[in-house]
Amino acid sequence: MGTFKTLHTLPLTDVKRIHQPELPRDLELSSPASKALMDFDYTAPPLLERNTGIAEALMLMDREHVSLKLVINIDEQLKGIITRRDLMSSRLMEVAVAMGKVRQDLTVGDVMTACSALQGVRHDQVLHATVGRILQTMERLGQDYLMVIANDGVSLQGLLDARQIARRLHVDYQNKVQAQSFAEICEALLH
Repeated sequence: MGTFKTLHTLPLTDVKRIHQPELPRDLELSSPASKALMDFDYTAPPLLERNTGIAEALMLMDREHVSLKLVINIDEQLKGIITRRDLMSSRLMEVAVAMGKVRQDLTVGDVMTACSALQGVRHDQVLHATVGRILQTMERLGQDYLMVIANDGVSLQGLLDARQIARRLHVDYQNKVQAQSFAEICEALLH
């Protein structure tokens, strides 16, 4: 290794920020849906084990600035999803009472939306769809997220997030979520 010259180094005393990618704001309803896809071939999926407590799950979501986690078991098999909204819902008390638990003893597995209750689309469909078709599909399903199933049919390849799509379309999704139903939000985005 003696044949290479070393680089000039600098102290990190003045470094205060970390470069992070910004979410592009380049979508239109006619844009290819693949531009909005969080593809797990290129981005690590947001995972959470099903035995994680709800308080810890919420703290992790806040820390990582995400509103959805894919719930896995100890063998890393997909079991469902959990959203920030699920973790803050009044439904938690109903589940706790039904299970004979106190709220703080609930786990993500107790309150997640199981795979059996979710719908997705195949990756090849996403590659040939527009953002508008994706939003229309989300509206029909009443979901803020659309899971993308790999063409092999047995693995999750990615997901599409209505909130991120709205940001990239320059639409204030957060205020719309608080004020309207999901169907009305999609209607506003699509028209």
